[in-house]
Amino acid sequence: MTVNLLNNHIFWSKALGKIESLTQPQVQFSTFNGTELDGKFELKAYAPNYTLLAKQLASYVSDDSIKTIDLTDVHVLTNGRLEFTVRLTFDKSKFIKVSQ
Repeated sequence: MTVNLLNNHIFWSKALGKIESLTQPQVQFSTFNGTELDGKFELKAYAPNYTLLAKQLASYVSDDSIKTIDLTDVHVLTNGRLEFTVRLTFDKSKFIKVSQ
């Protein structure tokens, strides 16, 4: 049972590294939540404009470890920046320890 638990352990460091590598330099995160059971991350973030928001979404779409992308709550702030929430569902099998 312990071996099975360890072999099916999700490596969140891989998922976080993946999010980091896919993030546009001008996008800033304000909150970050994840759940292991369903492999979902919810990110509240800021982008300077719609072009960068579109590039950010395209970056997520291009990666095969992300199964679904849900963009919600896009708001233009008084400073012109965009605040948005995105929910990502990862393919958990890409982040599980490979048995040796």
